[in-house]
Amino acid sequence: MSQDQANIPVPPTGLQTDDDPPPEPNVLDAPNIWAWYHAIGRLLETGTFREPKDLPAQVTPWMMISSEYPLRNFERLLELGVTHVLTTNAMVPELLEPAQQRYAKCGFITHGYVAGRDREGYDMLGQHWGDCLEFLSAVRGADNQKVVVHCSAGQNRSGLIVAAALIALERMTLIEAVENLKRVRGVVLINRSFRQQLCEFAAKEGLLGDKPEGFSDEPPEPIRSFEFLYPTLEQVSNEEDNQGDSREDSQR
Repeated sequence: MSQDQANIPVPPTGLQTDDDPPPEPNVLDAPNIWAWYHAIGRLLETGTFREPKDLPAQVTPWMMISSEYPLRNFERLLELGVTHVLTTNAMVPELLEPAQQRYAKCGFITHGYVAGRDREGYDMLGQHWGDCLEFLSAVRGADNQKVVVHCSAGQNRSGLIVAAALIALERMTLIEAVENLKRVRGVVLINRSFRQQLCEFAAKEGLLGDKPEGFSDEPPEPIRSFEFLYPTLEQVSNEEDNQGDSREDSQR
């Protein structure tokens, strides 16, 4: 065998090469989730909305959900027995670093962070579920541990992660998870693409549950992206820089 032949990489067994035909789609891997999607939409958008009197709100014995501001009250977190905090909203370094320092200084909080975005079409579970699952599983598997999952408002990013945890770790069906989440949090999962992700996630976990009756199997009308409502980290940083330049100019 020549040296050139020895250096030719061989594709690992089982991986598709350029010469292989594309695999046939497996319909079992992509079930029609739209009846469940419409069902949880009705559940989330109608009926009674009971906003919790205080946040964080208890979801399971080991997991709570909250918006961002209440987590500055470390005395309250200590009273609740909170040992871990999982931040699911992207933060600029000027805000993230002080928050991490506060958690480290308090002495009893282990802090986790994923830079999730709240906009239609953002793949929250695809981007961040692996890290969140590792963090949450460690809490659930230990004695006397409790985690607060939060984002800015405690509704979309944290709502999706908490609902996914109820499905994956508590083995609730999709409808059960959403019912439990709405019961303790009130207005939650406003982001409709997050609802779709949750349905697809439940299908992969085998926990869609019985098909709800009376709901269409057709997908909804395309949702207009509201990305313009949520500035990117770069936009926030640029805006702060521009404000700083304006202040310097006014002082000259």
